[in-house]
Amino acid sequence: MTHCTIDVNISEYVSEIASLETDEKDKKASGRLIRAEDRVKGKVSGRVYKTYFDETGFNGIVVIVVIVVAYIAGQAARTVVDWWPGHWARNMPRRGVDPTYSNTTFGMWYLGFLALCSVLSFGRALTIIESCVRSSQNMHDELFRRVLKAPVTQYFDVTPMGQILNRFSNDLDQMDTMLPQEYQLLLQNVSLAFGALAVSALASYWIALTYIPIFAMFLFIGQYFKKTSSEIKRLEGVTRTPVYNLFSETLSGLATIRAFCMRDNFIELNRRSLVSHSA
Repeated sequence: MTHCTIDVNISEYVSEIASLETDEKDKKASGRLIRAEDRVKGKVSGRVYKTYFDETGFNGIVVIVVIVVAYIAGQAARTVVDWWPGHWARNMPRRGVDPTYSNTTFGMWYLGFLALCSVLSFGRALTIIESCVRSSQNMHDELFRRVLKAPVTQYFDVTPMGQILNRFSNDLDQMDTMLPQEYQLLLQNVSLAFGALAVSALASYWIALTYIPIFAMFLFIGQYFKKTSSEIKRLEGVTRTPVYNLFSETLSGLATIRAFCMRDNFIELNRRSLVSHSA
C-alpha cells in the first residue's frame, strides 16, 4: 500500500494548503504556535486513486480503464503465444495427409502473435509510466503553487519546516520513483495470475471450483494486510518530519551553535532523533 499512502499524503497536503483557515480561538486556547502534523486513519478511498490519475490531465476513470484494458490485451496476447505451439503440435499429424496443412502458415501466425505481444507489452508499460510521471509532475507543480501562495502567518508560522521538507523530498521522491514501478508490478502480476487461472479453468472446470476458497482466503488476509501496511507507512511518513525539522533548525542556527560550543550536544540530539524516529 505504499502508493496509496503517498497519494493520501500529497492529496491531503494540497487540500490543507488550499483551505488554509486558522481558528484564532483554538490557537489561543492551546497556547501553541506550531501545529502538530495530522495523520489520517482508515482505508484509502477510491477517490484518492481517481484524483491521482486526474492529474494526468485527463479524466481519472478513463485513464484507469485504458490502462486496465491495455494490460488485459497484453495478457491475452501472451496467453495466445503460449497456447499456439501446443495447437501447432496437435495439428502435426495432418502433415502429408491434409493438403491445406502448412508449417509456414503456423510459423507466420506464431511470429505475428509474438510481435503483437511485444508491442502490447511495451505499450502498456509506456502507458502506466507516462501516466504516473505526468501525475507526479502536475501534483508537484500544484503543491509548489499552493505553498508559494500560502499566507505566512496562517501557514509558514504554524507549520514545521520539516513537514514541508518531508512533502517535497520523501513523498515526492516516492511518487517519482516508486509509484510507477509499484503500479506496473501490481498490474503485471495480477494480469499474469488471472491469465494462468483462466487457462487452468478452461483446461479443467473442476480446477475452477478451488478458486472460490482461495479467493476468500486472499481477501480475508488482504483486509488485515492493507490496514497494517497503510498505518505503518503513514507512521513512517509522520516520523520523518521531526528529523527533517531538527536538521533544518540545526542548519539555520549553525553559527549560534558553534559560538556557544554546543556542537557535541546537537550531534547527540540529532542522533537521538534518528534513533527515536527510524524504523
